[in-house]
Amino acid sequence: METTNQLAARLIANPATGRERPGLEWALRWTSDGQGKELVVAELSSGTSVTDLGDLLEWFFRSEARLVSATPGLDTAEHRVALVASAIIDVSSWERERLSGRIAWMRAEGMTLDAIADQLNDEGTPTNSGEARWQPSSVQAAIGDRGPETDNRSDAL
Repeated sequence: METTNQLAARLIANPATGRERPGLEWALRWTSDGQGKELVVAELSSGTSVTDLGDLLEWFFRSEARLVSATPGLDTAEHRVALVASAIIDVSSWERERLSGRIAWMRAEGMTLDAIADQLNDEGTPTNSGEARWQPSSVQAAIGDRGPETDNRSDAL
């Protein structure tokens, strides 16, 4: 299970560009440092996927902080929203597990890490780590294989 800091680090990276989000980084740090226990935002729409939204909601629940968004009308302090947020967090987790299973199946079929990364990028599949594009290392991490990578493009040629 990820620590709150690992989760925050993944949230700060912008999946669309691979660049960091300094505003979000500041807000998470401000909240986690105890300077504030709630964050109010105008909207949660900057291209967030269900996994990104799940990560964000999970971070706020773990930090025992409140997230309020005018659009789509979300307040994690409300019981009904907390139930929906919990479901989103579960769906986010299931999506990561599904993707990990798919990648493991692709590896079992003999695809290299590079070929898998290329296919996921071609399909526009968001990475688990918030990177802009899949790399062999992010494919490897998605299936929990921390061993040395031995099948890179130069070895496959």
